[in-house]
Amino acid sequence: MPKLIVTKGPLKNKTFSFDKDVIFVGRSQENNIQIKEAAISRKHLKIRRFGNKIYIEDLVSKNGTYINGEMIVPGIAFEMSSRDLGSIGNIEFRLAGLPEDTTLGKKDSDPSHPRINSNKQKATFKEQRSFARQDLELFWKVTELLRKSMNINEVLERVLGCILESLPRIDEASVILLDEKSKKISKKIFKSKFENSNTKAHYSGTIVKRVISNRKSIRMSNTKYEPPENLSKSIIDLKISSIICVPMISNAKMLGVIYVDSR
Repeated sequence: MPKLIVTKGPLKNKTFSFDKDVIFVGRSQENNIQIKEAAISRKHLKIRRFGNKIYIEDLVSKNGTYINGEMIVPGIAFEMSSRDLGSIGNIEFRLAGLPEDTTLGKKDSDPSHPRINSNKQKATFKEQRSFARQDLELFWKVTELLRKSMNINEVLERVLGCILESLPRIDEASVILLDEKSKKISKKIFKSKFENSNTKAHYSGTIVKRVISNRKSIRMSNTKYEPPENLSKSIIDLKISSIICVPMISNAKMLGVIYVDSR
């Protein structure tokens, strides 16, 4: 079982074990691993296990995430081994319980060894896994879901789960379906990144109606910079910071929308 071990800072020698494929680390209690430290962002980083590999990804935090003393690019996954040393805020950590790097002998596993700090190692550092890999993983997962014998509700719910895994800045996602005859909303399938969230879908009805009416996608990267006339009461009340709403159209028929947002 992978473990995050704090090696320096207020929580030195504290160990956090995790068995999920995706976990979040940050100052907020909504994270799987909560570290109450002022220099750490509310939702600071994401740790993802894919097969026998572990990837770490900075979630556009205020003070950044460092691996072996170098800041990693926010939003891009970096493959981390048990010999790597990470830091967020005033906390330093390493991951244990990972497969060892077979290209190095035992004596080479010391972070101070020259091979670890060589130019070749730095070149490897720059070869961070991009979102292209995550897009491929998302495509593969959705394809596998469609091959299974499940009802449409279960398929859509799992697809939303895949979307939340692949888009770190998204907090909630919904599929909103229309009745074929009345063209009114007949079903809402909702998924939240937060385990303590209730099952009720929260979204901007104004945005959803606009997408259904115009049959065109709407994207707001940062509602803070949107003109006031574009912001509905629900966007303000729910403190929504970004929105993507996409129409689902088949054979010229409007089936509904996929709606995601961050808070």
